[in-house]
Amino acid sequence: KWVATRTGKVVLSILVLLIIARIAIPYILLHYANKKLATMDGYYGHIEDISVALYRGAYTIDSIYLNKTNETTDRQDPFFSASEIDLSLEWKSLFKGKIAGELVFDRPFIKFTKDKVELDDVAKDTSDFRTLLRDFMPIQVNRCEITDGHVMYADYSTDPVVELDATHINAIAQNLKNTYKSSEVLPAS
Repeated sequence: KWVATRTGKVVLSILVLLIIARIAIPYILLHYANKKLATMDGYYGHIEDISVALYRGAYTIDSIYLNKTNETTDRQDPFFSASEIDLSLEWKSLFKGKIAGELVFDRPFIKFTKDKVELDDVAKDTSDFRTLLRDFMPIQVNRCEITDGHVMYADYSTDPVVELDATHINAIAQNLKNTYKSSEVLPAS
């Protein structure tokens, strides 16, 4: 009988709209993120899936890659990838009255290649990445964790070719935004 009342219909309608919105959010985010990654100048990227956890204030990116496009050969070279990235609110900061984010990278890979570049290109690439990071994580990051990371440096212009790898990197950077332990001179660890 309660559902048949006007209040019951309004509450039921709002509940149905919230459920529909919750189901649609991951698909909307995935479409938006892939569109952003596909339209970056000089780069092309793709995300396989996005999961949303509203109760944690988080979302998880599953299988992301970002390739650098070689303008002369139109070939894509691997630049960044990760099997999973978890972006969330940092609850420890919230309990201190600050809003900050937390990033957890699972098996990230980044490849730096020595190229002849102009300073204007470096500045443009840097600003593009800052914009992309702000789009994915609009709040400042206070904690960053890397599990089983891989960093590669390559210089293909030398003889012999130089390829340096650092693998199995595990790291945690905390208090980057200085939300706790603010009395210390260098509070980040």
